[in-house]
Amino acid sequence: MVYTFARVGAVIIRDYKAGPPQWNVPVVTANTSSVFTLDYGEGHEWLLPVIGDDFDALRFDGTPRRASWRPIAMRRLKFATSGSRLVPADFVSCSGGQLLTFGERAFLALASYLDRYGEVLPLACEESHFWTFNVTNLIPALDVDRSRVFRANDDGSILMIQSHEFHEAALGSDIWKLSAMPRGLIYVSAGFKKRVADAKLSGLEFEQVWPTRHAEKRILGRTPGPAG
Repeated sequence: MVYTFARVGAVIIRDYKAGPPQWNVPVVTANTSSVFTLDYGEGHEWLLPVIGDDFDALRFDGTPRRASWRPIAMRRLKFATSGSRLVPADFVSCSGGQLLTFGERAFLALASYLDRYGEVLPLACEESHFWTFNVTNLIPALDVDRSRVFRANDDGSILMIQSHEFHEAALGSDIWKLSAMPRGLIYVSAGFKKRVADAKLSGLEFEQVWPTRHAEKRILGRTPGPAG
């Protein structure tokens, strides 16, 4: 991995160059027994686009973007609507469990590992260095017949998953999205969860969605606003 520096306006962005991402090629690890979705801890800072319309550029669908990527200008949201101070964290919420956004400590700990499953892309922020992650590893792991899903009336596409069942043989990656929902949530293994814990990185929470007998959580692709 080669680290470089690039200037975006008045902002210095540290990035790295790596080989092309592996598209839809699961990287098998030893720990594939549990599946988690991502969430961000309450009371932590947010990272938001300076221009609201730039959210569209962060709605990744598994398509590689590195070659054409231009860092999006972001701003740190440091105070809740109540006026209370939000706490800085290594993983910073931007768009809930559909997007992985992080600062320099997480970048240094995980960037080369993440590159197996997609693209680490720099963001532009005047105060700190931040990156986002485009998951290009899409796998057909969802057992649709046994899961509880809600579909669009017009084209039958999956809009929401209320409870998950997976084809266990299709699992094996540490980070992926479902090929049936490429703009949907990011899924991770216990192996990814352990890497985050071992590096003592803050801000990220994990919701186990499989296997579980009782947990039935609505997965909507929405996230609440900053804690008040």
